[in-house]
Amino acid sequence: TVAAVARGGVAPEALPRDRPIVLVMGNEEQGLPEASIAACAARVTLPGSGAVESLNVSVAAAVLMHALVVSPRATGL
Repeated sequence: TVAAVARGGVAPEALPRDRPIVLVMGNEEQGLPEASIAACAARVTLPGSGAVESLNVSVAAAVLMHALVVSPRATGL
C-alpha cells in the first residue's frame, strides 16, 4: 500500500513495480490520518510548482495512476 502525502514522499517514478500497488488517498482538506499513513508500506508525493496548495483528490489520483502506468518502469502492471 502507498499513501499519497503532500510532502515527504517519493516521486511516483520511484515506487517499486514488482507487485501490485494500492494507492491510499485522503480528502482534499485534511489528507490521510497519521494512522493510515503509518499503516502503508510507502509514501508518494506529486512534485509541484508550489503555485497551488493542493490538487483535488480525483485529479491527484488520476495523475498518480497515469504516472504509474506510463512510467518507463511500469512494465508488468
